Amino acid sequence: MKKLVLALTAVVGLSALSLAQDKVFKPVAGMSSLEVTFDPSTIFNANNYGSTFSLPSTGGLNNGIKYRNWLSENTATRGTFLLGFKNATSPTALISSIGDKVDAKNTYFEWAVQLRPGIERHFSGTKRLSPYMGSELIIGFGSNKYTEQSLDANDAIVESVIKNGTSDVSGNNIAWSYLNGFTIGAGLVGGFDFYVAESLYLGLEMNYAFMYNGRFDVKTTLPGQGEVTTNAGSSWFLTPSAGANLRLGWNF
Repeated sequence: MKKLVLALTAVVGLSALSLAQDKVFKPVAGMSSLEVTFDPSTIFNANNYGSTFSLPSTGGLNNGIKYRNWLSENTATRGTFLLGFKNATSPTALISSIGDKVDAKNTYFEWAVQLRPGIERHFSGTKRLSPYMGSELIIGFGSNKYTEQSLDANDAIVESVIKNGTSDVSGNNIAWSYLNGFTIGAGLVGGFDFYVAESLYLGLEMNYAFMYNGRFDVKTTLPGQGEVTTNAGSSWFLTPSAGANLRLGWNF
């Protein structure tokens, strides 16, 4: 904790060196912004194995690229976007009925599309401090498929397929990266940008969001059997939250 405080003190100290300079730190109409989350404790704490920089996230949603477009000095549209695909193959060795080794594989595939458009209203603050409030919509889709190979009675490779499931054929949990199903919601946001240099800011943000997630039906197909469909249910929440890390952004 002390190291984190020292890191923040150093950042603020660097910004103080240029207080006397007559510069315009805040964005003007027509500018754009990109940002990442920043965890300075990973630099000074050897026991923290997290990422120093990562992409922003809200609630149970995945990380995405956050972009702002400044309509004026006080108004900005914002959007956080994700288009992701992941495919992984895990080789496995099967033993035939006569004791021969047969090479096989298990395949994991998933995809997700998430979009969070919104708008921000920035208040006067100070020369470097820009507090704001805003809102955003939350829309997302995601799906996954697990394919497992095995041998049938004739030692031929056959496949078991589970779509939108949370476990494999044996019931072992699968840690998927993307949120499954259809997601919709809305949130209120509030935070601040503090400009440590011209067009470079650090900030924090809170949000109060409602989000509904309806998981897609689980579809299981086993060798020699038809497809079995199981309803996966849904979930929703209405809760406030705040990012534990700093936001590091830049205007251009």
